[in-house]
Amino acid sequence: ELGRPSSDLVVIAHHEHAERVSSAENAGGQRFGERASLFLRQHRAKSVFGVCESLHRDKHRRLERRLLGSRDLRRSEIRHGVSVGPLLQMLLEHEGACARSLQPMEGTLAVIGAGSWGTAIASLAAPQCDAVIWARSPSLADEIAVLHTNAKYLPDIALSTTLRATSRLSEALKNASVVLCAVPSHGTRAVLEEASSFIRPHTPVISLSKGIEDGTMLRMSEVIAQVVPHAVPGVLTGPNLAREIALGQPAACVVASEAEESACLVQRALHSTTLRVYSSTDVIGCEVAGASKNVLAIAAGITDGLGFGENTRAALMTRGLAEMGRLGLSMGGQTLTFGGLAGVGDLIATCTSDKSRNRTVGKALGQGRDLVEIINSMHMIAEGVKTAGPLVRLAKEHGVEMPISEQVAEIVAGTTTPRRAVLALMERPARVEWDEDLYRGNLRG
Repeated sequence: ELGRPSSDLVVIAHHEHAERVSSAENAGGQRFGERASLFLRQHRAKSVFGVCESLHRDKHRRLERRLLGSRDLRRSEIRHGVSVGPLLQMLLEHEGACARSLQPMEGTLAVIGAGSWGTAIASLAAPQCDAVIWARSPSLADEIAVLHTNAKYLPDIALSTTLRATSRLSEALKNASVVLCAVPSHGTRAVLEEASSFIRPHTPVISLSKGIEDGTMLRMSEVIAQVVPHAVPGVLTGPNLAREIALGQPAACVVASEAEESACLVQRALHSTTLRVYSSTDVIGCEVAGASKNVLAIAAGITDGLGFGENTRAALMTRGLAEMGRLGLSMGGQTLTFGGLAGVGDLIATCTSDKSRNRTVGKALGQGRDLVEIINSMHMIAEGVKTAGPLVRLAKEHGVEMPISEQVAEIVAGTTTPRRAVLALMERPARVEWDEDLYRGNLRG
């Protein structure tokens, strides 16, 4: 048995079922697992170095029960470790969940919309809770339910065999504890109007689309509040390219709702060893960031299509981040949201990835292709095309300048060309990059 450590350095190791490697050893001389992750942090004024592999959900619960039942950790409870009772909270935080998020969600998780993102998130949730996805097409619903594939939107990817599918909204929403709406922004209202009567009171209805409704200039949570007034609206956003999520690559997102318990319910359904789900109450900031980054991704694609390099893209992304922040703050969003997953995180992913639909559209525009031709060649929606105009009108309503978004809106509307748009941006007057005016109401770009 290992005794209590005599120094301030405490080593924790857990490598159940992991392959052994020769790069490190713990205090007892055993090898760490190669799937382990390293961390170094301060805990109660002590330096703590640990190695922990990602624990499966049920391992987490067993570990939690053991730890909460004893002040000290015994060797039989964490193999090859040391007695570190005071480090319980630190260990649980590192693995990414508070006690409430470790419990499985009760009821059904219903996903409305079987495009790439809706299918990916439904498949990810299915092994952890009762999940059902609604597809407008009966043949697509049958394909998902029987073949466990969605060849049109996620080719060559095997979906969870426990994911249920239906083409009937009443069946999908029966007993739903959480509803995720993965319908493109321009179709959200119509689908929710059909679904409203099947959604139980106080059910979280979380938007997965990132757009502004044309005509009304409403964010998706506002559309939800209008159409399903008895629900609790929210948004799930972040740097989440659907194919990578479906493949189980490590990723993170944020779910925002003014009702904290609703955000936590979604966390319980989706948080896993491949997707970290953070919560927020800043619905406005998350939605403004999500809508803005799609428009900015078109701009980034245009610069690529024109043959410009990394300097151009970096400048555009940075000034684009300033744009989304100005609008979000003017509408009541929180500053830190734009530096997090919903803001800079999603902006990086969509402005740089070849998998980004909006960047793909922009690149084709920069190469001189016609917008109608581009859209007709795609079987997935690029939200930024329909969002650019409403976003700019929303900004003007709030007295905010968004010069990059304005040029994208003009390109999409056919009133300017990519090259003229770049020239218009470069000829803008020189200004101080950042000053306190931003926080005193001067929202110029």
